[in-house]
Amino acid sequence: MAVSLGLRIYLNYLDGGKVGPMDIPQSLGDCFHLNDTGLPIGVNEHKLRLYYLARAREREEARPVPRRPKVQRDYHACSWWMLYFADDSYITDSSKVKVWRNRFRLPYLAVKEFVRESREMRWFADDGFENRDAIGALGPPLELLVCVALRYMGRHHVLDDFYESTFISSSTAHRFILLFWRVVRQHLYPRHVIFPTTVEQLKSAAAEFTHLGLPGCIGCIDCTHIECFSPAGLRNSNVGKEGFPTRGYILGATPKRKILYTLPGKPGTWSDCMHANFDEYIQKAKDNIVWRDFEWTAKNANGVDQTFSGPWFLVDGGFMSWLCLMCGYKNTTDKPSWRWSKWCESVRKCVECVFGILKKRWQILKTGFRMRTRAAMDDCWFSCCALHNWIFELLEEQEKIEDVDDDDGDLPQGVRNVLGGPQSVEEHDDAKPMDIDEGFAERRQILITHWDYLWRKEQLRWRTQNVASGSQLEESFEI
Repeated sequence: MAVSLGLRIYLNYLDGGKVGPMDIPQSLGDCFHLNDTGLPIGVNEHKLRLYYLARAREREEARPVPRRPKVQRDYHACSWWMLYFADDSYITDSSKVKVWRNRFRLPYLAVKEFVRESREMRWFADDGFENRDAIGALGPPLELLVCVALRYMGRHHVLDDFYESTFISSSTAHRFILLFWRVVRQHLYPRHVIFPTTVEQLKSAAAEFTHLGLPGCIGCIDCTHIECFSPAGLRNSNVGKEGFPTRGYILGATPKRKILYTLPGKPGTWSDCMHANFDEYIQKAKDNIVWRDFEWTAKNANGVDQTFSGPWFLVDGGFMSWLCLMCGYKNTTDKPSWRWSKWCESVRKCVECVFGILKKRWQILKTGFRMRTRAAMDDCWFSCCALHNWIFELLEEQEKIEDVDDDDGDLPQGVRNVLGGPQSVEEHDDAKPMDIDEGFAERRQILITHWDYLWRKEQLRWRTQNVASGSQLEESFEI
């Protein structure tokens, strides 16, 4: 650091011992000669010079150290860019499609489409991404940022692990992932997770269950729990049957394992009944006001069609016994009721399969949330559901999804139980008396009679997939 000549003379003057630190004036007023009354009558040039040199020294010492120049990162030279985006080999080479899906879950073309639309709609630009900073440096490209978010959701890596592959810091990755979840929830979720509202949409949703002998049903509903962080003061609200803090989510699904709807999470201590009480879709079906024009038919013991109104959902015994929530018997000696309950048990497993697919595809749901805020947890959950349905639609367009199929080509366990025979135990219903609607038992018996008639007439089919030949088979059963 350069030092002025006057300051060097001053420093040498101090080092010689002629002037001590106590002799240096601390203010400009000390440099004047004062009379008996305290008024200035002249200037002490020696003290004024000392005062000037002292202030000059302070200014020299307080001069800021120049900042190091910012390193311009070349994101197009990182390993991920060179491997995935330098060419279009992941589009043309079919052997790389599975590799990409295993690493980033979402298909390659879908990622490119999402990036293109994000740039056109400026979903991320308003928050500073892909914009130049104060010194003109351009941030990481959107392709790399989206891949970081998908890899984090799919494998739940530590954010600092991405730097070696993308040159993206952990702080930038964390900020983008939170924004990515909000964008997906805001723009993609309403596009891909659509609950049927019109009569035509309800009939289309009920057609899948009508084929399985459950007319009027439009979806299966259940709840799942995701491990999360909980402050010490809220552990009593978040620690439920799992024994650790969780956040519960209710979800509706179709037999093809497509998500109908989901809602924001609730504390882990909430039961299925509590979720149902705050579920707007269940409440609409319960009141039968919005969907009263939806009608479905069921056969009586003689095969005569009877018409009923209002959709209903297939649930387990943990929900209330409402007209819009139907569940099977846990124990019964009546053979038709036992067979129908076992059949419903197999059909209802589609929502359990959706939970398994979500937690297997997005490891962040299996290992637990690391974020602290409930808004971020809900954004992550909604994003996983939206991307699940988007992947489902993409595979459906490629004709890789048939009707309801079993992974191993065999019949579901509940259907195999139907062929075995009922246990001899007394009839029992798990629902609480105060949660039973007046016509619940009557409607359930109507559904059992309809299903039993189709069973006796051999009109009931369960479609399975023959893995060996790839052909679709229809299994029929006899008593």
